[in-house]
Amino acid sequence: MKGQDAIIELRKSGRKPSTVFLNDYESDVDRFETGDHFTISISPDEQPERLDLRFLVGLRVSISASTEKRARGLLEACKVVGAKTVAVGAKADSSDPFCKRNYSEVWHRG
Repeated sequence: MKGQDAIIELRKSGRKPSTVFLNDYESDVDRFETGDHFTISISPDEQPERLDLRFLVGLRVSISASTEKRARGLLEACKVVGAKTVAVGAKADSSDPFCKRNYSEVWHRG
């Protein structure tokens, strides 16, 4: 996982980003210049349930996942650590000719 250190430092200073984007693939990690949003890159060999996502407590999270299984795993991991709202999506498995549906879900802590 890459990109979380900047969020952790921001949280230590008493501030938080409005949104964190979790990309379930290698990607550039960036930070909006005003600190409004951050991007985290998760490598394919990392297991969602083993990630330390505590820095997401109380935050809005947007997940772009590589598969539905990983999308669901990341959603659950965000719920466990106390994220406020999580929107997640994954494209249908293009290697399976019978699988034609995409997966998306939005969850909000009540």
